[in-house]
Amino acid sequence: MGGVGLKNTWDLLLEVLAFISNRRKLQLFAILILSLVSALFELVTLGSALPFLEVISDPSALWESSFILAISNIFSWKSADDLVIPLALLFSLAACSTAAIRLLHFWLSGRVSAAVGSDISSIAYSKLMHQDYPYFLKNNSSTSINIITTNVNSVVALIDRSLSTFTA
Repeated sequence: MGGVGLKNTWDLLLEVLAFISNRRKLQLFAILILSLVSALFELVTLGSALPFLEVISDPSALWESSFILAISNIFSWKSADDLVIPLALLFSLAACSTAAIRLLHFWLSGRVSAAVGSDISSIAYSKLMHQDYPYFLKNNSSTSINIITTNVNSVVALIDRSLSTFTA
């Protein structure tokens, strides 16, 4: 394991991708797409915060906007004070949606990371169990199992950290 410490994260992830099934690759891709969706929702939340704060601090300033006047005609809002509740609801909806998508992302990342670890450990244990008998006479099987367990846990942590990086 001396040379593995010198590799960067992306090289290790690419090596792991060679061992996992297409189903897991698709799941990882779906999580990356979910990261992009989460980023878009973050932008919407930030974008809705400014009008919300403006309507709380100075409702008349926002009331002068032609876009707001057009929307207020559609909903029959008569004054700037009528904007407070709709913008508060919009901001709350955006914040809750962003939080829900982030929680979904973290939950799925953990599940897929664990599933990839399970797949890799199954492959490693299968290869270990299919060794010839002389291999087990020369090597301590508990040492081999310990090495597999330690390295699979490291791979799971690497995948989980890498997936979490996209939402940080």
